[in-house]
Amino acid sequence: MLQLPFIKRILPKSLFGRALLILIIPTVLLQMVAIYIFYENHWDSITRQLSTSLAGEVTHLVQLYDTLQGDEQQVFRVQEVGNTMGFRVRFDTGKQHVIVKDEGADAYPEFFKQMELRIDEPFMVQRIREGDDLLISVQKPHGILQMQTTKKRLVSTTTYVFILWMVGSSILLLIIAVLFLRNQVRPIRQLAVAAERFGLGLETPKFSPRGAREIRQAGRAFLVMQRRIIRQVTHRTEMLAGISHDLRTP
Repeated sequence: MLQLPFIKRILPKSLFGRALLILIIPTVLLQMVAIYIFYENHWDSITRQLSTSLAGEVTHLVQLYDTLQGDEQQVFRVQEVGNTMGFRVRFDTGKQHVIVKDEGADAYPEFFKQMELRIDEPFMVQRIREGDDLLISVQKPHGILQMQTTKKRLVSTTTYVFILWMVGSSILLLIIAVLFLRNQVRPIRQLAVAAERFGLGLETPKFSPRGAREIRQAGRAFLVMQRRIIRQVTHRTEMLAGISHDLRTP
């Protein structure tokens, strides 16, 4: 059998600690595997769908702006359509050539990829510090078309709810398991204390078998052994007392 003294040194010494470790390790491993699979499949799929949808709406507004070129109400009409789609649209003519290439690509790679497939003009994505909004800027010949929308359109809030639900339910189950284990270990501790005190010749506390069937069986066996030993000690004491009396009697 493989000997691992290092592992033995760090393992809990008590039955309660080892039983708790047996519960915690599989639970943690299961949570890690579930979260990994969730992120690899569900998270990527949801992020791709949200990014594709938002990039399509941004592209629609940009194309609408290009279509209305020369119209005096060009920006106003784009703003009207943008409002119905959840965007706050404005056109800034005082920010020529301020588009920072690839800004936002690290934070929102999938959205950036979808935008590059649809828009030829330079663009960037910024997160507004005052809130959870995104500012999408597209370079145009006479200025910058800016579209502001909420970041929730790129991030699925159900992801965090799912993770919190998994972690919360695991913690709740572990708490229930700890309470159950304590009730199961308590009779074993009481049996160990009673056996130790009896072995030292001390008066044992009132002990009654409790707990699981095997623990009750061990407790009853201890009580039977205790009665037999006490009976044997009593018989021996009485026998020695009788012999001593006979020796003193002429």
